[in-house]
Amino acid sequence: MRNNKKLFGFTLVEVLVALVVFSVGALSLTYAVSNATENQVTIEQQTLAAWQARNQLVSLRLSGFPNIGVTSDTHNFAHREWQITTRVTPVNIPVLGALLRQVQIDVIDKNNPETTIQSLRAVLGQN
Repeated sequence: MRNNKKLFGFTLVEVLVALVVFSVGALSLTYAVSNATENQVTIEQQTLAAWQARNQLVSLRLSGFPNIGVTSDTHNFAHREWQITTRVTPVNIPVLGALLRQVQIDVIDKNNPETTIQSLRAVLGQN
């Protein structure tokens, strides 16, 4: 006798293929979320360092015409410790050199001192 019932369902091969497809999608999503989290941390660090560099430049502008030399300060900001190095050099323009200073401000996170996070350059003039 023949059994004429139709069987409904998935074969083992179909289930395994679906499982592989789902696994690849889940791994891709995990990688994308991990990458986005790393990017967010980097962007946050660069933004905070840029604020520190700009704050230092504003402070130099408000204090008058800067003296030539190198200074290094430590600032606490956003629960982090930042090292800010300011280099002031003369501008090599014959007529205007005495009236202008080139300023370079480097910001380093004290937790990662071998990497400069932000570097800002500007030219300040004598009032």
